[in-house]
This record gives sequence, structure tokens and C-alpha cells, in this order.
Amino acid sequence: MSTVYLAFDCRTFQFSAVKVLLERFSDNEVVVNRMRREADIYSQLNHKNIVGFIEADDYEDGYFIAQEYLRGDPLRNLLEAFPEGLPFQAALNVLSDLAGALHVAHCAGIIHRDVQPDNIIIDHEGCAKLCDFGIAYADDSHIITEEGTIMGTVLYSSPEQNRGQEVDERADLYSLGAILFEMLTGKRLNQGTTLEEAMEFQLRALPDMRAMNPEIPPGLEMITRKLLAPDAEQRYWEIKDLLIDMGKLRVEASLDELDKLYGHPFFRKLREGLSLFGEGKLEETVHLATELENKYKEYEIGDLSKVYYLLGRAYARLGRAEKAVRYFDKALFADPGNVDYALDFAIELVREKRLERARKLIAQICQGAPNNLLAKGLSALLAREGGIPSFVEEEEFSWFSNLLSRFLPGQQ
Repeated sequence: MSTVYLAFDCRTFQFSAVKVLLERFSDNEVVVNRMRREADIYSQLNHKNIVGFIEADDYEDGYFIAQEYLRGDPLRNLLEAFPEGLPFQAALNVLSDLAGALHVAHCAGIIHRDVQPDNIIIDHEGCAKLCDFGIAYADDSHIITEEGTIMGTVLYSSPEQNRGQEVDERADLYSLGAILFEMLTGKRLNQGTTLEEAMEFQLRALPDMRAMNPEIPPGLEMITRKLLAPDAEQRYWEIKDLLIDMGKLRVEASLDELDKLYGHPFFRKLREGLSLFGEGKLEETVHLATELENKYKEYEIGDLSKVYYLLGRAYARLGRAEKAVRYFDKALFADPGNVDYALDFAIELVREKRLERARKLIAQICQGAPNNLLAKGLSALLAREGGIPSFVEEEEFSWFSNLLSRFLPGQQ
């Protein structure tokens, strides 16, 4: 029904993901209204673990939604990379991030109804972000699905949702449990290949998770079982109840060692800085990261390039391009092969109108990472007056330029 494009907004010097309604659906009122409602839902949600909303509008061929572009991978890719299950700390971080996102959505009266690994993006800082509210239900909206209609991904949907019954927030909690089970064991909970098989699987007793992975802490298995109760009445009623149990879990001895490993002051401070940045507290981010930079020698651990990168991003958001350039330069010097550092550095060079250096840097990125769409897009942008470099395909320049026209009226 829609396709997603990469776009570059020259007003903000930020990339975005633009979801565009396919032309053949532009006259389908149900589809258009569903996409409008999705945009309306995104506009109500502002949380670091929900993909950010930029704008939505009609255009001559239909409707589009512009959102934050995330540099990362779907959780599905991470699960496939760890067939025996994710490290517990990683699983807990994802669970915590998703619980925070769903708490905000549920407080706004919004049920996602399709929480599954392909709708969760893990960005390059390890932060999980929930996306695709296309079939979400808001309690102040008109019902767009009749009772008896099955919505969502059946292998992760709750039993009541797969039966086509009316659902509440606990349906999302069941889906969260199915994801947690898969993160901890490396195995998908529901092995059905049809709706009937999927529903039959949900009637079976939950496998012994600790037999599958003896290292799973008992408290974490308890949380998973409660999330996956077939009867919604036996699940957590609200996200906050889950968060309480997660808080208790962190005092278990089996997780204490992990806390020691990840609890070094440098990493704690860095995570705090990333959290502040995600919340838009930019001056506080700069203050904390500068403190980390100054005390780096005392810690004798950690990666200073990440501190430089955080400072560069914060200064960029604050509009202090000169300082952003300086810190992105430092980050790239400390970690020369990091494509993210190089791309953000190039964007700030463009903002500072240092185009020649930006072109050279982007050319280097394209040579080292020839399939990187961001680098190709930037290269195409900078080549608009001087032709298209050989490493940028004509059609790629075409779609990128067309999307730019949505954000740059009169600058074709």
C-alpha cells in the first residue's frame, strides 16, 4: 500500500524516511484514512523509543508521512545474528526500551497491535525504537476494523487478537512476551505456519525456558510467563506493573555481575548522556559529555570517539556548526573507519558551506561503502550543479532529487 524513501531535508540538514502512499491506492478511502490516522497517532507520541514524527501531508499523487530516519537494523536481524539468544543485558535493554514506548502509547489511549521484531529498529547506539503504527487503535478514533477481523502478525499476536476479538493494552504485552521469549532462547515461540496452527500453538503449555537456556534468571522467566499468559486476565494489567517486576529483577545475583561489567562510571555516564540527547536535553548533554572528555584519563577505559561523536551531534542540534565540525572531526580521527561519524561530519561541512572537503569525504565513504544510501544521496545532492559522479547511479539521483523537491520547493 505504501513505499518508503530516503529523503534529505535541507531546512534542517537531517535525513528522514518518507512513507508514500502508492498511486494505485490514492483513491481508496479506507487506505488513505488508515494512513492519515497513522500520522495522527505518530503526532501524539513523543518518546525516545518511538520513531520520531516530522510531518504528513497530501501531495498530487496521494499522501506521505515523513519520519525520523534511523541508522540501524530491525530487531529481526539481531535475533538472526544470535541464534542461541541475545546476551541478557541486551535483551533487558530492548525490553526496557519497548516497555517505555508502549507505556507512552497506552497512556495516550493507543494500542499498537503489531509489536513484532520487524517493527522494532535497533539503532547504532543500541537503542530500540518502536515503529509502524499502521494498524494501531486509538480510543478516540473511529473503528476501522470490524470485530472478527484479524489484524497484526499472527505469530506474535495475542490469542484474543488472533480470534478477531476486541483487544486492549494487554494484547501488546503478550506480543512483548513473545519477543522476550525469542530474545532469551533464540527460538520463536509460535511455530505455526497458518492461522489455525498459530492459534493451536498458543493453547500449548509454555516450554521450559531454563531447559532451553539454563542461564536464564528465574525472575526473567517469571516475567516472560506472565506476559505470555493465554488468558489476558492473568497477564500484567499495565506496563507499570511490568516495570516494577523488572526493577526487582535487577537485584538478582545473576544480574549483579552484568551490572558490574556495564556499571563502570564511564559507561554509566555515556549512557546517561545518550539518554539526555534522546530526550532533547542538549545543553545537559554537552555538559555531561564535556565532563567525560575532561575526565577520560582518570577512567582508563572506554571509547573517547563516542564522546566526541555525542558532542558533535549535540552541537549540531543546537545549531553550533563550527563546534559540531570540530568534534565530528575528532571522532573520525579516533575511529577512521566509522561511517556514521563520517556522514554526520560531511553534513556539518555542508552546513558550514565547506563543500570541497565535504565532497572529498563523501567520495571516500562511497568508495569504502559503495552501497550506503546516505552517502550516495549526499553525493547526489552535492553533484546537482556539477554533474553526477560515476559512483552515483542516475536512477538513484532521480528519486533522491524528487524527494528533495518535497522539502525544498523551488530548488529542483
